[in-house]
Amino acid sequence: IPGLPPQRCGTIAYLASIDAYALRLRGPGQGQTVYVVSRAGVFFGSFTVPAPISALSTRPGAGGDRLLVWGPPQLFTYDPSGTLLSTRTLDTGPIVAPFGFAALPHGRYALLDPNNSEVAIF
Repeated sequence: IPGLPPQRCGTIAYLASIDAYALRLRGPGQGQTVYVVSRAGVFFGSFTVPAPISALSTRPGAGGDRLLVWGPPQLFTYDPSGTLLSTRTLDTGPIVAPFGFAALPHGRYALLDPNNSEVAIF
């Protein structure tokens, strides 16, 4: 895809409102950049977030118009154009170094504990 670095995808989220994918690529210099690519393979652009990205997600049932970017312990919310809408520090409970993140219905979320592969739901 022209405009997209030739690197593997590290995490992905589907943005239904614009029929596109938000991607964080693997490799040097890619840890804080989100790339937006249409399902048809058109590069829409990229933006940088203020923390290394662990996971991307969208809110279930919210129409895919908000991108949730998990950069522990912060959860950043962006619109599809890359405008920062909010920043929130998540409660990680007993998980010392959470790795994965998934948005759940009703504002809840799940975090993966990489030390024992358990998932905690908040």
